[in-house]
Formats: sequence, structure tokens, C-alpha cells
Amino acid sequence: MERRKPYWDKLEALVTACARRGVAALDRDELRELALLYRQTAADLATVREHQDAAHLSVYLNRLLGSAHNLVYAAPRARAGTFAAFIIRTIPATFRHGKVFGAAVGEPRFAYYAEFEFPDKDTFRQVAGSPEFAAAGQDAAGMGIPFTVHFAEVAELD
Repeated sequence: MERRKPYWDKLEALVTACARRGVAALDRDELRELALLYRQTAADLATVREHQDAAHLSVYLNRLLGSAHNLVYAAPRARAGTFAAFIIRTIPATFRHGKVFGAAVGEPRFAYYAEFEFPDKDTFRQVAGSPEFAAAGQDAAGMGIPFTVHFAEVAELD
């Protein structure tokens, strides 16, 4: 995990830069980097939590993510270039995420869960075929952190 430290340092620097003015202190590229580093660090924390001898690192990453979370998921301000506004305009889907706290049998396979709910298959196909979607997958794979992607058609019970 030591090779990931420069990324955590960069996330910490971006969080520090936002201390006074919030995300307004960042330009568009820095906002994107903040979001990417936040997701990567969340994945790192999930990996670190699997190692009992890394409790100090788990505490550090948890605190860092807590500070970054408040910036990434803060209510959008009037400024059009905020990260939240970018996500809302770019991905026509509902986004849900959270910590996995249990499994039906045994221990949970993953520590964190995230999903996009698209209004229909055509919208999904449009987004899934975009270069941005492909780039996000390549970024995740390039981090070397295991993840699984599922596509499902969900129906409500009558």
C-alpha cells in the first residue's frame, strides 16, 4: 500500500486547498482529480481494513475520506463547475453508495457498494458506450484493486 501514498498526499493537499473556500478553490481538472482520488482512496481503505496489522493506516484513510467526502458530496453551490453539477449533468442516472455491513452467509465479499440506476436500457447503453465510461473502467483496473461490475434488470414485486 505504500505505493499509494502519493495519491493520498495529493488528496490531502486538495482537501487542504478547500479549507477556506470549499470546492470553489479548485479548477475543473482539480475537481475531477478530487473525485477520482476520493474513489481510489475509498477502495484503498477497503483493502487496508482486510489487514489487521494496518489499523493506524485505516484510521488515517478514514479521516482523510471523511474530509474529502464533505467536499465531494456537499450540496451543489451556484457555481456551475462543481463536481456535483458535473455528475448530475453527465450521468443521467440515480447514484447510490455505502459501506457493506453484512452478507446473507459468511463475511461480505466487498467492503463498499455503489450503483447507478438508469431510467431505461437505451440510456444505459448510451452511457456504457461512452469514452468516459470506458476511461473510468480503465482507471479502476489500472489501480490494481479488485472490483466486480454487474449489470441487472430489476423489477418491483407486485
